[in-house]
Amino acid sequence: MVDISAANRRPPEPPTTEVSFEAAQSVFDDMFAYERFDFDNAPGEIRYVITGGVNGAILTVVYTERAYRIRIISARRATKYEREEYYRSQTAQ
Repeated sequence: MVDISAANRRPPEPPTTEVSFEAAQSVFDDMFAYERFDFDNAPGEIRYVITGGVNGAILTVVYTERAYRIRIISARRATKYEREEYYRSQTAQ
C-alpha cells in the first residue's frame, strides 16, 4: 500500500540562509574574488574555494572542475574569517 498523502504534501520551505544557484554562479564574476585550494576535501578530487561579493553579500562557494566544466559543490554566506580574508586580499600588495 502506498501512502498517497505523503506524495501530495508540499515540500518544506528552504531555509532563509540558503544561497541560490544563480547567486553562487555570480561569485565567479567578481573580479576581486579570493580563490584558494580546499585542503580539507576527500583524496582524489581537487576542490577549490572562492569567496566573492554578490549583490552586497559575501558568499563562499566550493567547487571542482570536471571535463572543463565547473561543478558547484556547495554555496553559503561567508564566515567572519572568510569576509576578512576577502577584504584583506583586495588591499594586499
